[in-house]
Amino acid sequence: MHTDVDLARVARALAEPARADMVLTVLDGRQHPIGELAKAAGVAAATATDHVRELSDAGIVTVEPRGRQRLVALSGPQVATAIEVLSEIAPPKPVRGLSAAQRGNALRVARTCYDHPAGALGVALTARLVDDGIVAELEPGTIGAVVRAEHPTLGVLGVSFPSAGRRPMVRSCLDWTERRPHLAGALGHAVLDALLARQWVMRRPGDRALQVTPTGDAELESLLGDWRAA
Repeated sequence: MHTDVDLARVARALAEPARADMVLTVLDGRQHPIGELAKAAGVAAATATDHVRELSDAGIVTVEPRGRQRLVALSGPQVATAIEVLSEIAPPKPVRGLSAAQRGNALRVARTCYDHPAGALGVALTARLVDDGIVAELEPGTIGAVVRAEHPTLGVLGVSFPSAGRRPMVRSCLDWTERRPHLAGALGHAVLDALLARQWVMRRPGDRALQVTPTGDAELESLLGDWRAA
């Protein structure tokens, strides 16, 4: 018989800085080899394996054997939501060196939050979808609503409206750098897929930041205005 949840179990898994770095790495929604997570956390491969086991036992990540590799991914969107919420109250890490400052700025400008765009770009895209009446005004941490499934802005973005499934079509996710909601859910995923397919953004190796391409820069400025400064 269950009495209550073991929240301390999850907290212990996240309390180790190396494990926390690994979780932030897989927050991009992709699978990562343990060796890549070891590099991101600055630990040896054997130590990374132990950390991954701890995270897996806590239900935070999944591990899939593939040949000689073991690929690690976040357990699902509900875990991504929890990590993003924790990021809202977590203090920023001290910036040590130019590379850390550049990485932090890249994450603020555009990044993935599990399977949808975040950062200044994600917030600006969400604001445009709300302004155009495609989705209703988003309240932080709530399930949103689609108002119009067809609109020229969706065509400009190249978004194919996703079919209804088990996950919410629209969900609000409070952006931890911008402190404003960005779009998650099935529609948020479709927006990220469209940006990648049109090569307006590209994934950066080794972190969650998205690199805006020259084509994307021009197209996004036409659609959103000076979104970096918004």
